[in-house]
Amino acid sequence: KRIVAGASAFQIGDQLQGGEEPNPPRCNVPEGFHLPTLIFDRSKSQGRPTLEAEYATKIVDAIATKVVRIFPGLPAVSLHNRLAIIVPNDEAFRDQLRLDLSMELRNRTKSDGPLLGRSFKLVTAREACACLDFDAQDSEEEWLVFDTVDAMDGLERLIVVAVGLDEKGSARSSSGKRALQVRSRIYRAMTRAQMMVCIVNEALGGGWLEYLQLVKLDKERGYDTEETARMSGAANGIVKRVQESMKNVEAKVVGVCSADQSLGEQSRVKEDAGGEPPLKRQRRYEQGTEQNGQEPEKPLKQQRNQPEKRKMEQRQEVKQTVWDPEGNTCENQESSLAFFPYKRVKEHDKEVVEKRAKKGEKGHGDDGLVGEKVDGMVWEEDASDKRDEAADELAGFPLLQAAKKGIREDVEQLVQQGADVFGRGQDGGTALMSASQEGHLPVV
Repeated sequence: KRIVAGASAFQIGDQLQGGEEPNPPRCNVPEGFHLPTLIFDRSKSQGRPTLEAEYATKIVDAIATKVVRIFPGLPAVSLHNRLAIIVPNDEAFRDQLRLDLSMELRNRTKSDGPLLGRSFKLVTAREACACLDFDAQDSEEEWLVFDTVDAMDGLERLIVVAVGLDEKGSARSSSGKRALQVRSRIYRAMTRAQMMVCIVNEALGGGWLEYLQLVKLDKERGYDTEETARMSGAANGIVKRVQESMKNVEAKVVGVCSADQSLGEQSRVKEDAGGEPPLKRQRRYEQGTEQNGQEPEKPLKQQRNQPEKRKMEQRQEVKQTVWDPEGNTCENQESSLAFFPYKRVKEHDKEVVEKRAKKGEKGHGDDGLVGEKVDGMVWEEDASDKRDEAADELAGFPLLQAAKKGIREDVEQLVQQGADVFGRGQDGGTALMSASQEGHLPVV
């Protein structure tokens, strides 16, 4: 469930084509382990000559300190063809990282640690698919799949280590098509995993994964359905702005081309009339000069490249139940986020917070985040639940609402009258599932 929840933040829904927002992730599988992250600040690295060498060290750290520790039985069973290291579709980066990672693995297997005495070989996705023996009983060499996002499309492994998939500024709408490409490869890489995903990336400002520097693991709470539901489709806003920005750029390019075609003619006419040519006026503006105490209009070049002004999400740490940022080695920077999949939180009146604390109110249940104080803040109330209830009633499913509210008499009467006990509401759940989730045992 945590893999599905983490990936759902990067999933886009049909509302980009005018449809509805994506439903929260639903899957009848175990909650799974927390998703480890190793976000590092390269400027503080010591003795690492290249970026690839730094990544190689972090990848082996992830295998030794996260994978082996979380799955203690795997050392005996081996990682052979069970772990995939997915990298960007950059041949130069991939080839150099492959060399550095092979060397780092050899060094770690010769020194004291959880990898001592083991032997690893990096293979491509194509080579791994040709192997039918996943136990590797006849060989001490363990295959680790090492390939690009494109090569891993349609394939899955128990464990995935997503490496270097983010880029600086990739989550800003001004990055255009690159924003869509980076989002896509992060989502595709995460959904290749069956049991666990580990994120290894350099700390990059304005990237899709920058928010992982701010998350904190709440060890006191288990898997939180409400929290993960609010992450679903968080990328839609940015994707929509990118698409709109790209359309605006295309429209401006068409207009600029038309303007450029007539620019020479306009200059000749104005020169004949004793006026100032546009190109000369633009050069004067760039030099910071003014005429008659008035600032001239901005040059055409600056008009083409006006940056989009948009309020960014302010940095604020948040406790959650999906990601495990213990492996991060970077410090939070005082800047704003381009992408933050958790709903924005707001300061509430202290008196209201105190009253709720005294009454023990926590919004959508004891394990929910809505209405619950988190580091001096509370999650912003969302109207999605009310919309779902209204939609269920309009769809002719009063049984769902009666079961969710625990009204046993109404449930019995509706069932006797032939209500559809298998009908599903807007969240995809049946009456039985709603009653079970709310803890209404008499109704169940």
